[in-house]
Amino acid sequence: MKKISFVIILLFTSFWLYSLSKERLFTEAENLYYSGNYLFALEAYTDFLAAQPLSDQAAEAQYRQGLCLFYLKRYTEALDIFSGLNKRYPSNPFSGYVLLWSGISLYNLGNFPESIAELSQFLNQISDPELIPQALLYRSLSGVALNDFPEAVAGLESLVEEYPDSSASGHGIIVLLYSYLKTGRYDDLLLLAQEIGAGEVPEKWQDHYQLYIAEALWEKAELLKAKEIYKRLLDAPAEVATVAFRRLFITAQREHDLSQMEKLIRSAEERFSHEKKVLMDLWLRAGIESYKRDNLALAEYFLLKIWGLPDRGKISEAVPLYLAEIYVKREEIEEAFTLLQSYLKVQDSAAALMRLADLYLALENYEQAVEYYQRFMEEYPRNERYNEAGYLLCYSYYRQDALDNASVLTVKLLGNMTGDSYRKELLRLTAAIARKKGEAFEAAARLKEYITLYPQDISARIDYLKILFTLGSYREIIDESARFFNDFPLISEQDLYAFIIIKYLNGLAQVSEKKYYEAEQSLAQVTEQRAAAAELSLIYPYSLFYRGWAFFRLGQYEKAEEQLLLMLNNPVNELVNRSLYLLGWCLFSRGEFADASLYFAQLAKTNTEYAPRASYLQGKSALKLGQKAEAARIFKNLMTVSPTSAYADDALFEYAGIEASSGKLAEASSAYRELVRRYPESPLAAEALYKRGEMYLEKEMYEEAKDAFYDYRKVFPDGELADGALYWGGEASLKLGENFGAVLYWEKLIEAYRESPFRAAALKESVEVYAGRGDYKYALDLLKRLIEEYPAEASAAQAEQRAEELKYLLQGLTDREAALSALIGREAVSYTHL
Repeated sequence: MKKISFVIILLFTSFWLYSLSKERLFTEAENLYYSGNYLFALEAYTDFLAAQPLSDQAAEAQYRQGLCLFYLKRYTEALDIFSGLNKRYPSNPFSGYVLLWSGISLYNLGNFPESIAELSQFLNQISDPELIPQALLYRSLSGVALNDFPEAVAGLESLVEEYPDSSASGHGIIVLLYSYLKTGRYDDLLLLAQEIGAGEVPEKWQDHYQLYIAEALWEKAELLKAKEIYKRLLDAPAEVATVAFRRLFITAQREHDLSQMEKLIRSAEERFSHEKKVLMDLWLRAGIESYKRDNLALAEYFLLKIWGLPDRGKISEAVPLYLAEIYVKREEIEEAFTLLQSYLKVQDSAAALMRLADLYLALENYEQAVEYYQRFMEEYPRNERYNEAGYLLCYSYYRQDALDNASVLTVKLLGNMTGDSYRKELLRLTAAIARKKGEAFEAAARLKEYITLYPQDISARIDYLKILFTLGSYREIIDESARFFNDFPLISEQDLYAFIIIKYLNGLAQVSEKKYYEAEQSLAQVTEQRAAAAELSLIYPYSLFYRGWAFFRLGQYEKAEEQLLLMLNNPVNELVNRSLYLLGWCLFSRGEFADASLYFAQLAKTNTEYAPRASYLQGKSALKLGQKAEAARIFKNLMTVSPTSAYADDALFEYAGIEASSGKLAEASSAYRELVRRYPESPLAAEALYKRGEMYLEKEMYEEAKDAFYDYRKVFPDGELADGALYWGGEASLKLGENFGAVLYWEKLIEAYRESPFRAAALKESVEVYAGRGDYKYALDLLKRLIEEYPAEASAAQAEQRAEELKYLLQGLTDREAALSALIGREAVSYTHL
């Protein structure tokens, strides 16, 4: 029994000692933590968790473990611990606080969006006045890092106003001043600095406090006050002092104080002689500032200080880039090429390589541009400017006329492209490539596809209309113009150039589609003032001309004249003659022949394509005025001066007509025959020979008329007037007493031209010739054909009565007896019908 009791006491004692050691282990870790010995505390918490993973204090130990890592700046490990804590102990009392430390850790790791999310969640869940200022500060710092200053300012103002005594307030004031500076709130910055005073700013932020005040004064152009502060900051830490040196240097530069500039340079170089990196940064910033102020010589001076250092591979790429820009501005292009190529030999630089390619492209050295853009794409396939390089390579191919290469590459880039960067430009380029290849329909299709995706691209829509115009797709121009003005109802106020050019193209298309009323309305928008304001004065005269043409086609001749006269006050060489011609036509159409003749006469004197037609219409105007001699002179001059013009045959025809009407038959006949000789293919040639016959027939010169109509049939056996020539040739023969010859003409007409308007008359005339010869039976047969085939003409000619007469003549009666018998027969028939 004693042995059993001893064992129980021993077990109880061991358990008590074990519990005591466990409690001491946690307490030891806590003591180490609160004494700031985070590394040993971390080890103690780790040992405790290894020994007692199921302890009630395990969650707290893991939380402290994470905090130790946080204070040791081992942020990634801290985040892992905090994440594991919430997963392993979902109901732990520290989950809200974990958001704070995770948010600050994420900030320190550069994950600013996640930091803001965690800290915002903390602020929504926890109301601990000791920790809220930290959350506000670091959330704002993440916002500043993301350039989200409005959100940052809101948090910082809350921190400074609501928690002025917190440890985070001093840092918060500095960040708030910086945020005011970056957002241009200089007055707010100066007011806040005045309210808090330098005494409330922690010592380590004093220089930044003074710097931000100086920067605000600088931006407000209170340069004397700013200058005094900058002078006091020359001995501040490098990040502050370098700004002060730069500002003082710029001030001296503005004041052209060369001695002060040199003094500042020497002072800076002495101050940072052992901080080469700081000195390089100072030189670089001074160089960039000088460049921006267009002081190229000074900019070059500072940048060359860096460029001249032994190890160019360690200098900022901004140095060769700015130096290259200086040389470009000075037009020392070879220097820029040499410098960039030299830098690329010792240091890889996407920006330098791209700039080199861009320079070659700007100089239209497309072969070299292609080489360097290709190199950029091969070496930097993940660079943010990859799509840009691809587009510019395609463009270089395009300008190089390597259109197949350009086409292949654009298709490849569009197929593999991620994101929309330069997709728009590439799609637009596909249309330009097709157009340059002469594939206008393909270009139009590509542009149509493009503007479907990017309907707001006004220049593309204008290009599309221009291509449609070259294709003669006037209907589509009208429709697309309507869509454009529907999409941009205020375009006349927003983009006058687009408004004017599209109204103009639409008007021309409407003219081409014979929509003259609509065309006049469209072109009316192209006023002189608007065209000038849109820098489209060149098209204004054209709009006047085509508006005049629209009025002309509408029969509104006076309005047409008004537009054409305005055009002549704004002359365009290629339109002057057309306008004079159209003006003459307007006046001619209104019966103002004298005035029309003046315009035609003016144009006839020019050495242009319009001269012959104007001369012809001048002659026609003279004819309308009854000035036959003048008209004949004009026509004769036209066919003499311009014998090969399209109006020479018309002139000769008119001249012959005038001579004929004046009784000068020989001259007229000669002119008609000359027309046929000179212009056998003229549509007037056949009519000229026919007119010649008519002229002789009218003057009862039957022999000449017969010969003239024979000439017509000989030269134009299948002519449209061949049936008329046969008929009138027969008439001329009949007048000459050549009855049999006349019948031969008419019989040929009757058999060969069954649709001729002369056929009925030929039948009727032939009947009388055969009857006159005593061939009553054949005459009667012909008369029957007349009655059957041309009942109206037969009735008018009293063919039925003549048929009765012929029947009696066949019975042997004389002409008188036959006529009397026929009359008696008709009266008897009439009586029986009573």
